[in-house]
Amino acid sequence: MGGKGRGWLLSSAGYLLYTLVVLVGLLWLLFPAQAVQNRLQWQLQQHTPGYRWNIGSLGIALPDGLVSTDVRVVPVQGKAAVLTLDRITVAPVVESLFGKEKAIRFKMHLLQGEIRGRVLVGSGTKRFTCRGTFEGLQPAKLKVVQKSLRRMLDGTLAGSFSGQGQWDRVARAKLQGALRLTGGTLQFRQPVLGLSVLPYTKIETAFKRQKGQWLFEKGTLQSPLINGTFSGSVQGGGTPASSRLQFTGTLTPRSEMFAGLKDARLAKVVRTHLKSGGLPFTVNGTAAEPGIRFSGALSKALKSLKRSTK
Repeated sequence: MGGKGRGWLLSSAGYLLYTLVVLVGLLWLLFPAQAVQNRLQWQLQQHTPGYRWNIGSLGIALPDGLVSTDVRVVPVQGKAAVLTLDRITVAPVVESLFGKEKAIRFKMHLLQGEIRGRVLVGSGTKRFTCRGTFEGLQPAKLKVVQKSLRRMLDGTLAGSFSGQGQWDRVARAKLQGALRLTGGTLQFRQPVLGLSVLPYTKIETAFKRQKGQWLFEKGTLQSPLINGTFSGSVQGGGTPASSRLQFTGTLTPRSEMFAGLKDARLAKVVRTHLKSGGLPFTVNGTAAEPGIRFSGALSKALKSLKRSTK
């Protein structure tokens, strides 16, 4: 449900933020822009060896602080950018400069939306905490990623997050929060209960990132056709398409779905196996080939129906 794209996006954007935060204090008064830009690109490429980072411009602008624009992430084996960050600003919070805990604010403009928040660092320690929000993000703008997955996901993404970790081990930082997708559609590689596309009103879930794995808990799906619940994990791969998905949940078809089914036999099979708790399902596979399977007798009935229609 888009977790693969979000996990890769937040991990890469988070490392970019970390690198900018480290640089801002050193370069506030004297700013060798080209040298800093080259160093920043090199550090980012060390974090994501399969990608090139191209920074359009880097400089100091008051009151925004350190400003980077037109940051493009391009696969080493490709030419089209998989992600473009239009503008990133990082600056110290002035009132925190004289306290024991320093605060740095940041803002990222990407995917027609915004991620903003603060990073808090204690004096004499490598540990940090962060918190923030994201809103207005459009997953449909990740065209190269969605092309590699051979399916579309649109809608509007928003939510909040907090995290903690160490600067010298930022890749191992823990992150948690909640996200919400609204007003979009899910596209399936193979029809699910007769549907190739599922319009949804809202998808909500809590999330955690631990040891390179994204965990999703207490997820809910609201659609004019189907309601559902889910939980599971996404294990990052070398590319978004190779990320590993493992989910379990239930789907509860609404009367509107049955009314729209053209296959009367499929509608009968689903109604027969529909229990009060919904239809249990599992997802186990790569993001490119996730594969949704239903449990028990329903799975056998659907396979039998599929064979009879060939």
